[in-house]
Amino acid sequence: MAQNFGNIAYYLFENGDVINDGETVGGTEDIRWRCEHQYALAAPRRVVLDLDPGEPYYAGMQGGSNGRKD
Repeated sequence: MAQNFGNIAYYLFENGDVINDGETVGGTEDIRWRCEHQYALAAPRRVVLDLDPGEPYYAGMQGGSNGRKD
């Protein structure tokens, strides 16, 4: 799993913030995470890409609507 997250981070570093809310990422068709931009839980306040693992692990929206700039 850590390698998948590293690959996603590298992809975003190389290509910019190109993953849209509602898109899924993952290593296989069986393991997919739904993406959504949310405010970070830790300071400083900033928008991060949240990877939703699905029930029962989904933490929900953090801090209201996202602050993404398109």
